[in-house]
Amino acid sequence: EVVNCGGGITTDVIDPEMEGYDFKGWKAWSDEYADDAYEKVPALADNIIGFTAQWEQVIVIYYTVTFKNWDNAVLAIESIQDGRDAVPPTVPAREGYQFTGWDGDYTNVKVNIVLTAQFKELTSIEQVVVPQKQAQKILLNGALYIATPKGNIYDALGRKVK
Repeated sequence: EVVNCGGGITTDVIDPEMEGYDFKGWKAWSDEYADDAYEKVPALADNIIGFTAQWEQVIVIYYTVTFKNWDNAVLAIESIQDGRDAVPPTVPAREGYQFTGWDGDYTNVKVNIVLTAQFKELTSIEQVVVPQKQAQKILLNGALYIATPKGNIYDALGRKVK
């Protein structure tokens, strides 16, 4: 960009962006000028002031989050960026049991982790704990039930049983 003496450069040049890099500032081509001289160009006769963008490569770290079922069958494997949350898979229904959660935390991931689905044994439909986030399939004595976050339990024909 060409700037008259006493002027300044435009904002989009002041804060450039480049994918995979963090902008660290400007470096004057000559030690005669301060690195921030682009904000107000000094009055000079027949001189050109140049600046070079200073960049630092961003290193992105990923971790592996493995979700396993109670029998060690892998349900999902996710590659998660450092500090982000994994998204757990839907857990298949298990005869006579209700899924109660995972044996560890999958938020703010900072290490490779393996998480296993946890279950509570059921002897009657009355023992079903209402899920908090999404509906859950329950298999009990060969019958399929759906437990909803609103506290209702339905049989396979859609009849409310609790």
